[in-house]
Amino acid sequence: MVRLGLAALAAYTIALSHGGLQTHRRHHYRLHILVGLSACLMLLSAGDSPDARSRALQGVAIGVGLLGSGHILQAPSSQTEHSGVSIHGLTSAATVWFTATVGISIATSNLMTVATAMLLALICLFLGNQFYRDNRTH
Repeated sequence: MVRLGLAALAAYTIALSHGGLQTHRRHHYRLHILVGLSACLMLLSAGDSPDARSRALQGVAIGVGLLGSGHILQAPSSQTEHSGVSIHGLTSAATVWFTATVGISIATSNLMTVATAMLLALICLFLGNQFYRDNRTH
């Protein structure tokens, strides 16, 4: 139960640092929490069997890959300011992937490793948000 709670809290933290409190991104909270919880639950439910854990990991990877691909949008060049193609949602897809990885790691790994990865990811998301905001104002 503790590991599931940690997975939900970590997922919420990731969603919060990615999207902030913006109203149009509230679905990110539910998505991230459900992905983190699902990944953790699948690994915990698999037990100690290496074969069962391997199948659970494969299922998580396939499911998260599908969810992540839904976040990535490609706009034709006629709809963009630049010539060529504009791709949106890569960071959102990456945070969904990371959330699943955190859920898996909480279920199976040393929590200190998870805390270190979370700290690095939160720094990356925070600095990325700051850089994006600073460059949008110029």
